[in-house]
Amino acid sequence: MAVTGEINTVIAMDATLRVAMRWLWDVVKRATVSVFDVLSADAGLRPALVVYSETARRLDPDLLPELKYDVIYAVNVHHALELATEALTDIPGSKRILFVADSEPTAYRLPDGELHYASPPDRATADATLDAARVCGRLQIRVDFLLPTTQSELRATASSLAAVTGGTVGILLPSGAPFTDECQEFMEHPDDKVRAFLASIALV
Repeated sequence: MAVTGEINTVIAMDATLRVAMRWLWDVVKRATVSVFDVLSADAGLRPALVVYSETARRLDPDLLPELKYDVIYAVNVHHALELATEALTDIPGSKRILFVADSEPTAYRLPDGELHYASPPDRATADATLDAARVCGRLQIRVDFLLPTTQSELRATASSLAAVTGGTVGILLPSGAPFTDECQEFMEHPDDKVRAFLASIALV
């Protein structure tokens, strides 16, 4: 699955109930839509989209505006990494996975395809998720994260996953609060913040 432009990219979006419970679903969704808009307008890129909760799935980016979060507690970053990596397999050139996400991983797929779920997250989930990121690193796939707030559950894990691939972590709302003037401004005009982050990771 190639995209136009020189960089082959997959956007992985957190569509879990945990995002909604933290009142951040609208921020994550708006940021994801903005990522596609900015990449299309500024870089001529048409990324693939992976949406995940208990499991990950490919989704047509044109369906993003109607997308609802999944009423499921499990958060399977591991499967999102696997599916995004699979989408980039055998494609030449620079490869990127960009997560727009907030929730700490609580699940991963076992070798037999069954789901392992633990909340709070256990060591097995953390190790499996990090191993999936290491596969990205070996395949020279860079993994970056765009988090909604400084208080994101995913912040520490995102730093570890990004580090093993040469990626980085960005924050949209430094105040950390979903109900602030800063958040309202972002919701009305998201492209400036998103564009600045994408420029910092050389996607635009």
